[in-house]
Amino acid sequence: MKTTLSFALSALLACLANCSPSSSPSATPCVPGTSIACAGPGACAGFQVCLPDGSGFAACECALDSSIGDVHTDSPSSSDADGSSPSDADGSSPSDADGSSPSDADGSSPSDADGSSSSDADGSTDSGCGSTSPHVPTTLATGSPTSLAADDTGAVWTDDAGTVAWFGVGATAPTTVASGQSSPANAAVGTTNVYWSTASPSFAVVAVAKVGGATSILASPAVAIKSIAVGPTRLYFSASSAPCGSIAYNSWLWSTKLDSADVGAVAGPVTCFGSLGAASLSVSGGYVYAGIYFSPGSIRRVPIAGGTTTSVSVPWGLPFNLVAMTTDLYWIDTNVGPSQILEADPALAASKVMADTDDARGLAADSTYLYWTENPSGKGVLRRMLRTGGCIETLVAGTETFGSVAVDATHIYWLTPTKVLSILK
Repeated sequence: MKTTLSFALSALLACLANCSPSSSPSATPCVPGTSIACAGPGACAGFQVCLPDGSGFAACECALDSSIGDVHTDSPSSSDADGSSPSDADGSSPSDADGSSPSDADGSSPSDADGSSSSDADGSTDSGCGSTSPHVPTTLATGSPTSLAADDTGAVWTDDAGTVAWFGVGATAPTTVASGQSSPANAAVGTTNVYWSTASPSFAVVAVAKVGGATSILASPAVAIKSIAVGPTRLYFSASSAPCGSIAYNSWLWSTKLDSADVGAVAGPVTCFGSLGAASLSVSGGYVYAGIYFSPGSIRRVPIAGGTTTSVSVPWGLPFNLVAMTTDLYWIDTNVGPSQILEADPALAASKVMADTDDARGLAADSTYLYWTENPSGKGVLRRMLRTGGCIETLVAGTETFGSVAVDATHIYWLTPTKVLSILK
C-alpha cells in the first residue's frame, strides 16, 4: 500500500511540474482576433488567439470543441426526446438545461471569477453568457461555394465549379454527388434526396439521392429560379416569369414531386408574387412561407392545401433566409449593412426583433438555438442565442466574410467566399 501511494504521489508531483500550460505568449506577428490551432495541456486540441495589438498569439488553451477534426459524430436528432441538447462525443453536454455555457475542464464556470462576462476574439462581449472560448473550424471544402443547406442527417452544398457535395452525419469526408452542373445554387435537403437549381443555358430544378447516383430534372421553367424549399410531399420553388397584372418583373410559386417531374401550381392557379419576387422560401405546418422584396417588403404565408394567403409587412423591405419551425418563423431583414433577425408566430399575427445585427447573411435554427453569421467591418462572425431570447454567444470570428449557415444534428456549417467550414454545436 505504501509503495502504491508513494508511486501515485510521485506521479502527481511530476504532472504538476510538467503538465501545466505555458503562460508565455507567442511573439509571432498576427492579425488581431484571429485564432489558430495548437496542442495544449495533455496534448489536447487547443487554440491561440492573436493579441489586440497584433504582436503575437496568447498562450495555448484547450478549446470547447475538443474533438475538432474527428469523425462527424453520429446522433439521432438535434435534440433528445426530452428536449435537452445533444451530448458531445465525450458525453458532456454542450449547454446546460437553462441555456448557460458549459463548464471548463476543471468544473469551474467559464465566466470570470467576479461573474462578469469576457470579450470574444472579435472584441464583442457576450453579456450574461460568460466568456466563450473560440472554436477552431474544420475546413470541409475549398473553392467558390454558392449555397448550403442541412437537416438532421447531414449537409449539402453547391460550388461554382459545378459540383454538389453531401456530408452525412457519421461521415469522415464529403461525397461529391453531382458534377458538371451549370452554376448550381439554392441547395435544399429532403428525406432521401438533395436538390438544387441550375442556371443559363439550362434553368432547372435538379435532384439526386444523398447516397449519389443519377440526377433527375424535376422542373425546367426556362427562367431564373430564386429559391427552393422541401415540403412533406412536394418540392416548392419560386421563379421569375411573365408579368402578372401591371407588375413587369415578378416571381411565381410552383411545386413539383420530390422525385420526378410533375410541375404544377400551388393551390390551383399559379400564385404570383409581385415586384422583385420571392427570394426565400420555407415550409412548415401545411404552409409555404415566402420573403417578398419590396412592393412592399413582406412575408407571405400560402396554404399548401389551398385557402387565403396571409401577409405581414417587414420594417426594411428586404426579408430573406426564412426559417420556418413548428411554433415560430424567423428571418433576416436588412437595409444594406444594418440588419435584424425577426421572429413571428406561424399565423404572422405578431412579430418582434430577436437581435440587431451588422450585415447578417445567414440564419439557421434547431430545437434550442438560433445561429447566424454577420460581418462587422467586413469580417465574419458566427453567433448563436437561445430561441427564447437572451444573451448572444460568439462562436467563431474570422477574417473572411461569412455567408450561409446551416445545422444538422451535431454540427454547424457556414460558407465563406472560398471555404465550407464546420464546428461541433
